[in-house]
Amino acid sequence: MKKIALIITGGTIGMNTSDGESKIPDQPLNYEELNDLKSKDLSITSYVLCYKDSSSIGIDIWQLLINKLSDLIPEYDGFIVSHGTDTMAYSAAAVAYNFGTDLECPIVFTGSCISPDLADTDAWRNLKDSVDVACSDIGEVVVVFAGKVWRASRATKIVSADNAIFTTPQIESLAQIDKNKLVIQPHCRRTATPAKPLKDPARFSDNMIFINAMPAMNKITLADFAKNPTWKLCLIQGMGEGNLTDELINFIEVSFQHNKHIVIRPMHHSRVSSIYPPLKRSLDLGAILAEGYSLCSLWVKLSWLLGRIELQKEQSYSQQRHFIRQGLSENIVGELVLS
Repeated sequence: MKKIALIITGGTIGMNTSDGESKIPDQPLNYEELNDLKSKDLSITSYVLCYKDSSSIGIDIWQLLINKLSDLIPEYDGFIVSHGTDTMAYSAAAVAYNFGTDLECPIVFTGSCISPDLADTDAWRNLKDSVDVACSDIGEVVVVFAGKVWRASRATKIVSADNAIFTTPQIESLAQIDKNKLVIQPHCRRTATPAKPLKDPARFSDNMIFINAMPAMNKITLADFAKNPTWKLCLIQGMGEGNLTDELINFIEVSFQHNKHIVIRPMHHSRVSSIYPPLKRSLDLGAILAEGYSLCSLWVKLSWLLGRIELQKEQSYSQQRHFIRQGLSENIVGELVLS
């Protein structure tokens, strides 16, 4: 018998709709539509981790979820995490970085665009598809939505009219579910055999900030913020190929004077083809260029790397910067695609 654990975190898939507004139900939904899947060959057990809009889910819930999964993995054959779509890619990436490539079972994230109490909901299809994936030998953390299975470490939410709101830039879906048939692609990882011991739960850091490069940013304000002691790492999304304004170059200079770490990401997901003088200047100063990442996955990986640094307090500033640079060059769970 396959034993599947359904871990509930909230989101639209866990809501009821009243007067056009999604609300948390008085009692957790029992997902009765899944009853027809239960048989002598399948057991589904639900656990309520939290009931949150996904915009309120961050490091604290990532840690709770990872701890829960770590506790339950020896008991179950697969996992489904129901989650709101806005930050699903971040949570899924956090779980992927924590467990690495040695998973002995699939961990599936899913959600819905329409709450399950409405007639046109996509919740039941996504949940049923997730059960199929959770019962398979896929050995990855994945996002399942609208009949597609996406690698968690590349998943990105997009706007779509047909509820197919996730994609993975520069990599095809790992599998498709069509008419209850799961078709797994060759580039999908399978479960580790024999199973390897679980690693200790990762630590993630929130001592980070994000800046989207734009013109007309105030130089003095940026310089003052560079001196602020409450952050350690800044991810800057450059313009086009990673280009930066003069004000941001000055911000980087001041930041390095205060032992901050600067990572620059181009607007697109692939390798930078041309390095313009402002970007070259920032790299010469010591900034790290992160190519080939989705924004969600890069943000979570930096949080994960910084968390590891904070556990090794004896590292010097230069050692920390080398650790971040080295970590970003490593393709841990398929998050890095350079093409």
